[in-house]
Amino acid sequence: MGKPKGRNGFFQFLIHTQNQLKREGKNLGLNAPELQGIAGSQWSAMSKQEREPFEQKAKRSQSQTIAQLLHIVKYTRICLGVDFDFERQMILSGSYAKHRAQHIR
Repeated sequence: MGKPKGRNGFFQFLIHTQNQLKREGKNLGLNAPELQGIAGSQWSAMSKQEREPFEQKAKRSQSQTIAQLLHIVKYTRICLGVDFDFERQMILSGSYAKHRAQHIR
């Protein structure tokens, strides 16, 4: 599983800039060229120290996303593991169709 994409420091800054502009009465979507231009020029002019809060927020967001995905995978394996193994054994033995036919009636 790769690193979640799109939630880097600049993306966090883009959301921050969008919220600032909303408070000023400009409602721009994240894909709006005007928003990206404003945020891009500001981001380029920022020092590493000014960017750091947004980079840290991005790291926390990515960590949370990865933790949530791992939880989902673990939960799915726990919930489906027994049934999947049973279904797999039935398919491999060739008796899956008979088993399903008995339980569908």
